[in-house]
Amino acid sequence: MVASAQRVGDTRQFPPATYAATPAAPPVLPGQLQCRACGYPNEPARIRCERCGHAMRQAQPQAVALGPPPVAPPRRSQWLIWLLIALGALCLLGLAVALFWDQITGTA
Repeated sequence: MVASAQRVGDTRQFPPATYAATPAAPPVLPGQLQCRACGYPNEPARIRCERCGHAMRQAQPQAVALGPPPVAPPRRSQWLIWLLIALGALCLLGLAVALFWDQITGTA
């Protein structure tokens, strides 16, 4: 039986000697920015480093030009609604008087 360096049931992928070691950064290609904290090459559009999260540059959102504030539609006068309510009430009153008049006079 061949003795292995790892214990049976050990699921670690990397040897313990490399846990705290900082891996070497890949070479910086033209057009990439190197992180000042870890040396990792990043695309110029990145705001934070892809590896360590260090701020590469200040986030500057684009200003949005707003249009003029919306103008509220002119308030319609409510006289037409009140006129219709008053006419409806007069019609109901006229109907009630006509029915009551028929009952008083006895004509049907």
